[in-house]
Order: sequence, then C-alpha cells, then structure tokens
Amino acid sequence: SHFKLHIAIDFGTDGCGLAFAYNGKVTIYNKWRGQQINSKSGAANKKKTKTQLILNEQNEVTCFGNAAKFTYFNFSTTVQQKKRFFERFKMALYEEDMRQSDNIVESDDEKKRNEVDTADFLIASNGERTVAKSVFIAAFKHLHQVANDFIPVKVTNGATIPMEQCQWVVTVPAIWSEKAKSKMRDWIIEAGLAKSDIIDHCLIVYEPDCASLSIQEQYFKDVQRGNYNNQCYDLEDEKG
Repeated sequence: SHFKLHIAIDFGTDGCGLAFAYNGKVTIYNKWRGQQINSKSGAANKKKTKTQLILNEQNEVTCFGNAAKFTYFNFSTTVQQKKRFFERFKMALYEEDMRQSDNIVESDDEKKRNEVDTADFLIASNGERTVAKSVFIAAFKHLHQVANDFIPVKVTNGATIPMEQCQWVVTVPAIWSEKAKSKMRDWIIEAGLAKSDIIDHCLIVYEPDCASLSIQEQYFKDVQRGNYNNQCYDLEDEKG
C-alpha cells in the first residue's frame, strides 16, 4: 500500500471512536470532551464518545459527543427550541427501513441478507427536519479536524503526511446495502477527507468484519508470544 497513515472512524450507533495506524503502531484517540464515568470501574471511557452533535445554521458542528448533550440540556427551553441537537442519528438513518423489514416474511431457503438503505432526512430534537447528508458531512468535517489536530502531536511526532498518503477507514452496520455504503463514501469525499480519484482512499467496511480481523490478529500475537492455551476470545461492544 502507498498509504503511510491509516485513520479509522468507528462511527457507531451509540458511540464514536478514532484510531490511527502509523509505522506499525496503533494509537487510539483519547481526548474526547465531557467523558462519562464508567459505573463499574469508576474510570472515564476516553476511547469513545457519544454519537451526537449540535449543528448551527451553517450546518457546522458546534459541539460533538458527550459534551453536545451536556451543552444542549444546559440551554434554556427557549434556546433549545432554536438548536438542532442530533442523538443516535446513525440509527435514525435506517430504523424506519428496519421497521418495514420486520414485516417481511422470508422463505426458509432465502440466503440473501435483508439489507437496508438510509433515510434522506433526520429529525433534530427541536423537531426540525434536516437533510441527512448535511448532518453526516458536518460530522465528518469535525472528525477530520479532530484528527488533524491530534496526528502531528500524538501519532507522527511532528511529521506531516500528505492527504494523498492518508487512508480513511469507516465502519458501517452489516445490514447496510451497497447503495447505503456508497452514499456514506460520497459524504466522506464531499467532507474533504478523501479524493474520489485515489483508489481505496476511503474504505467503507462492515463492523463485524473489523471485529473478526481484530480477534484474528490477537490470536496470532498470542501464538507468537506463546500465550495461547486454547483460550476463548470474548467480543464486546464497547459503547461510548
């Protein structure tokens, strides 16, 4: 691969995370604002933040993640009615399709996965209808800036990596159709993260595939270190 830096966005239904792979080392972003405290361990979960944001009139993110909800609910009722707060908006993209698919009876021998497309509009907390594309492009632009601020300080030790040598990897649910994946790729390109004329500049990958590869990698590492003793590997969804 000609890419020197790989940037992954785990754009989850509940939580969102960022990770970077550079020179054989993986770095997980851990500077999210307004992190919640884990009720079991008493420690802050810094690896992920909530998939929620506030948009201004110019469709720009003014607050993202856990901090967005805290900020929104500290507004007066009058101000809240003027603000567009989106919470778990990735789920809202396809939950209507999911409700419709629940009423479809499939034959026993049907092997094709019941794929869903994404909605064209999202509803903000104040009831305002917003084009889904605008919400996601704003989110990707914000995450792009977060990554750009973090990379030279914590990932590349000051080295500047040209945009053309940075590959973006974004996760999506396994139930998404190819049309939905293509739409997500277009939004990422429009947000300025990747270029359409560079092959594999942006990869849209299924979440279970990423989890499976992670377990395989851990298995081979354990074998090489002599730590493997017929143990099982648990896979957990670490929510933001």
